[in-house]
Amino acid sequence: MIEQEIPRLAGRIVEHQKELQGLSSEDAQWVMQHTAEALALFVIAISNRGKKTALSILRLISAGKKILIPPTSGKEQLATATDVFTAGIDSNFKILHCDDNERETPETQVAVYEMLQAGDYTKIFRSFPQSYDEICLTRSQIKRFVQANRSWIRNQDYNVLFLFKEKDEFFVACVNLDREDKLHVQMSPFSENYVWRGGGRDRVVVPEGGQTLAMEKKEKRVSTLAMDKRELTRMAQKRFDNKERP
Repeated sequence: MIEQEIPRLAGRIVEHQKELQGLSSEDAQWVMQHTAEALALFVIAISNRGKKTALSILRLISAGKKILIPPTSGKEQLATATDVFTAGIDSNFKILHCDDNERETPETQVAVYEMLQAGDYTKIFRSFPQSYDEICLTRSQIKRFVQANRSWIRNQDYNVLFLFKEKDEFFVACVNLDREDKLHVQMSPFSENYVWRGGGRDRVVVPEGGQTLAMEKKEKRVSTLAMDKRELTRMAQKRFDNKERP
């Protein structure tokens, strides 16, 4: 985008400022305090408009709600959480060695989506603009989410999906309630080609911080490009000075 177009674009945004009424007061306050960050997210969203976005496959159902996962020590295990998942725990957590301690994590805000279209894991999680690493939760975080936010777990026959990573391989944890309102957790390799139904409105939970990570990466790339341009300008000036020297 050329610099001369920026004032015109800003003018068009002002002209349609009423569209901003869709923001909650909390989100509006965040934009006012982090305007540059908000604009960076705006640029990323526009850049990805031609791709399948999360909103085309999934519907955000937690907008305006602050859903938090408490800090974790990395020692909370899904494989042994019989006090939480009283209806059963998939033995694959132990068979595939997904029961080691993990890194500690701070309090993390997450977003909850509901499936509108059918899709396998690739279609579901690729619908987000962030990388898979950026939308992963740790196994400890999945356990703490269930403990702290049980109301977001659907009734029987509905599932909540969480992407996690173990030794450079991606997996999906699936949490649901049985007919006695007891929790059950199972896991599948990300490569599994099972297609989840769209009309069933199963849910997907991802960290909202993934958007910030993606933005930080973009800012880093922009900063690196700016540094490269300055270095090229310096080198060109040095060569010019050498030619002019008698």
